[in-house]
Amino acid sequence: MFNEYDEKATALATVKLYQTELTRPRQSQRHVANDESDTAVHSSSGNNNFQINTYNIIIDRHMSALEHPIQAYFLILRSYCDVPAFKFVIGIPECGSRQQWPIYHYPGSQDRLSLLPNGRLRHYISHHESDDVGGTLPVEGKEEHQRYYYEYELGTYCLDKTEVVQDKKLEAQYAVVCAPEVTPNWNNTDYLIRRLVDPVLHGVAITCFTTVSIIYFVLPQLRDLVGNIISTITTCLVACQAADLVGIFVEYRNHVSFLIADTVKYVSLLAAFFWLNSMGYYIWKTFRSRNVFLRVTDGRKYCYYSLYAWGSTLTMTLVALFAHFFLDTGNPMSQPSSITQDNVGWLGIAMFFTPVGFTILVNIFFYLTTGQIINRMSTYGRIHHKMKYNFDMFVKLLPSDVSIVVVPPTILAQV
Repeated sequence: MFNEYDEKATALATVKLYQTELTRPRQSQRHVANDESDTAVHSSSGNNNFQINTYNIIIDRHMSALEHPIQAYFLILRSYCDVPAFKFVIGIPECGSRQQWPIYHYPGSQDRLSLLPNGRLRHYISHHESDDVGGTLPVEGKEEHQRYYYEYELGTYCLDKTEVVQDKKLEAQYAVVCAPEVTPNWNNTDYLIRRLVDPVLHGVAITCFTTVSIIYFVLPQLRDLVGNIISTITTCLVACQAADLVGIFVEYRNHVSFLIADTVKYVSLLAAFFWLNSMGYYIWKTFRSRNVFLRVTDGRKYCYYSLYAWGSTLTMTLVALFAHFFLDTGNPMSQPSSITQDNVGWLGIAMFFTPVGFTILVNIFFYLTTGQIINRMSTYGRIHHKMKYNFDMFVKLLPSDVSIVVVPPTILAQV
């Protein structure tokens, strides 16, 4: 605040220097104590000298002078209406497990903020830019001229001023509020699907994936290279479904778990596709090889494919997170550093799903070429019979993974 006024005053002044900078400071002789240094302490500039010795003193005097009238105002206000005693506290509200939500009120926005005399913060949601908060207030909880409002109690919000950047910098009111409690409405079909059917289906999927992973991990006859890959893929899908399940109950998570859940979801899904790509490459290479009795063991092959799958996943994750934090400019507002974006933006999602699209194309190539090789084979050995069953498993997994990308329910929920 001081620097802003200092720049304006310097622009209007004829002399651009402070008086302390125009006159040479007089060195005064003083006695130095035993525990003191004989070096004199001076302000580094006239700007700092004026701020410390003049500006801060004036502000402190004004704050002391306003303290008594403010207390008297609230005493008079409480004598005429039922107003709880409250005090000003600096910081963001403690929302617990509920989500922290930023609200901006600036000229032309559809959000309006109004601090009521009883200490509540009223948030208007206007569907028309011409609507204003002046005039007759709407009935609480009901609609009037397509405008709604909600009142936040003391301790569930903080209010301040900030600047938003659109075509130009605008001064705005900025509030961080705790998301209100959502009353269950089981008669609403959309609410019923999102809060009951969707979690149940996620639970069924997690149960099925976990069962398959345990079966391929426990049974000795299935614990070969392809079995280990399938067990790893199903484990990744379990993590993906669990992270997506967290996103359904939005009122029980804060702004940190939003980003963590999205990151786990996309990382595990990306890893599943890279492992499926490794499985397709292994089957394709085995059928193309003239000598199927290779000396490399399944354990060593699994380590090689692990380096490819997890290394590619880690690389693309770092690229996606870098794009999300430094390159994604989808939010036109410059939010304070204490509030981060709630979930991965569209640029980060694109970085995650671009390699998925390439792996699908490569897997389709493996499917077509391997199918042609199998059709041209007249005799099958024991290993070829086993690999043919693995190829059938790969063919069954490929369409299901393609459907995840074509119609991802998590992305449709954000639209």
